[in-house]
Amino acid sequence: MNFKEQVAADISAVFLNPDEFGEAHVIDGKSVTCVIDQNTDGKLVGDTEGLFVVTKRIMVRDGYLAKEPRQGKQIMVDNTPYTCLSISHEIGLLSIIITEDMS
Repeated sequence: MNFKEQVAADISAVFLNPDEFGEAHVIDGKSVTCVIDQNTDGKLVGDTEGLFVVTKRIMVRDGYLAKEPRQGKQIMVDNTPYTCLSISHEIGLLSIIITEDMS
C-alpha cells in the first residue's frame, strides 16, 4: 500500500470513524459523519483592525455533501446558520471554516 492509499484508509478507519473522532451532524439537510473542531482560533475579518470572529472547522469526506458550500454563503449545521468563510480540499477531505451567522 502506498502513502495515498494509506491516508485514504485512515480517513475512514480512524479520522471519520464514529468510534474514534467522527460524529454525525446534519449539514445543509444531509446527515454526514464529520469532525468539527470547535477550538479553532479567532480569525481576522476583512480590512477592519481588531475585528475577530470565532470560527469552527468542519472536516468531511470530499464529495459527501449534497452541495459544496461557497465562501460567503450560509451553511446550516445541526439546524444552526453559519457563514462559510473558506473551503479547501485536503487529501480526500473537505475543510470548511465557518462562523456563526451574524445576519
